[in-house]
Amino acid sequence: MRLVLTSDGRIAAQRDGGWVDVSAAFDDIPYRAAADRMPRIMGVLAGRREQAEALAASGAVEPAGEVQAPVPRPTKLIAAFGNYREG
Repeated sequence: MRLVLTSDGRIAAQRDGGWVDVSAAFDDIPYRAAADRMPRIMGVLAGRREQAEALAASGAVEPAGEVQAPVPRPTKLIAAFGNYREG
């Protein structure tokens, strides 16, 4: 199951070339900022996978639209400086 954060802030699962809203499975998870939301959802996904999959299977498929970055401000970023070297 592939989860995404839609442009209007909903959690959705990919199905049949579109998205199904599964936000109801994660509505009770507190978060302070948008950057906190997806990491917290991933932390509880193991216990709520069945509920999210049931919502994804029974929900109406909406056309795939714009999505947000899953983690808007990652806390750790690894880069290889060789990738940016000129010449």
